Amino acid sequence: MGVVRGVGGPGIGVAGSYSRQLLVNPNGDAAFQETWSSTIDPQTGNPLGVAAGIGGGFGPQVSWSSETNLQSFGGKGIDFNAGWAEGAGISGDFSIGDGGVIQKTITVAEGAGGWGGAALYSISTVTPVCPP
Repeated sequence: MGVVRGVGGPGIGVAGSYSRQLLVNPNGDAAFQETWSSTIDPQTGNPLGVAAGIGGGFGPQVSWSSETNLQSFGGKGIDFNAGWAEGAGISGDFSIGDGGVIQKTITVAEGAGGWGGAALYSISTVTPVCPP
């Protein structure tokens, strides 16, 4: 499940998101990934400064990646997000994490505000729920 909110003008604005996903690799190992994202770097306060549109959404997510080591999904990264919602909606994310881990996510959302997009700093934690 994920939540995204944002406000932006033609190029600069603020946005944030939160998601909690169940990761499962081909070996059957499972873990929860919790991710917080913002246009402001939480450690330095520097803005990434890219957001457009206004809106928000909430809904189930599906992600995929070729990475099989679940702990590799933790750490810092950059997330690129775009979506549309007016009642029903959809958004897509392309995330690049520490060590070059790439994760793609689609959220089927219920929301409002029309279209929007942002580039976000992200921090993820991974908690095993089904150890190897």
